[in-house]
Amino acid sequence: MSPLFGRSPAREPKEEPAGSGAAPLDGGSSCGFDTTPPPPPPPANFLEIARTADTVILRPVGLGNMKVAMGLMDFTAEMIRQGFLNFVFDLGRCKGLDSTFMGAMVGLAAASGEHGGSTSVVNAEASNIELLQIVGADRFLRLKGEYPMEDIETERLDFSSPSPERRLELVKKAHENLVDIDRRNAARFGAFLRQLSSELAK
Repeated sequence: MSPLFGRSPAREPKEEPAGSGAAPLDGGSSCGFDTTPPPPPPPANFLEIARTADTVILRPVGLGNMKVAMGLMDFTAEMIRQGFLNFVFDLGRCKGLDSTFMGAMVGLAAASGEHGGSTSVVNAEASNIELLQIVGADRFLRLKGEYPMEDIETERLDFSSPSPERRLELVKKAHENLVDIDRRNAARFGAFLRQLSSELAK
């Protein structure tokens, strides 16, 4: 079995004599190779952003996961320092949320709310709403349903990977946010938080 082409020919092809009129090899099935193109790579996960006079649009593309949450947390902290208080998560292209990303969303809602701002969610699929409900985040984020966002120009947020220690700190903070809003999350994430604290103490 060939890892590149899927199957091997039963035997080496016989060399045709010159002038025999044999058709040139064109990758067809007659040569014994599987020419089916490989499946496309899975979509990348990243964050797109846009800013208006007083609002920041946040659009996770693919999965809202731990890696994307790292950039989200640092970026939104800087936006609050610059005076932006209203944030909108457009989840129309988001295929899933992990606990770190949801903890970052909750942390942003708390930080913006302290300054009189708000954090809203639009265009969330039912599966993502269910995830937010499981951890209790739906009570702290304003779920606004469907909202047309296609015409808003966004740019991809580029950010450098944090140091290992900074990464642990951000993940720990995100999960502490979830425990703060719903004590049931202590049972879900307590052991994980103790492990993170142990790693940071080394």
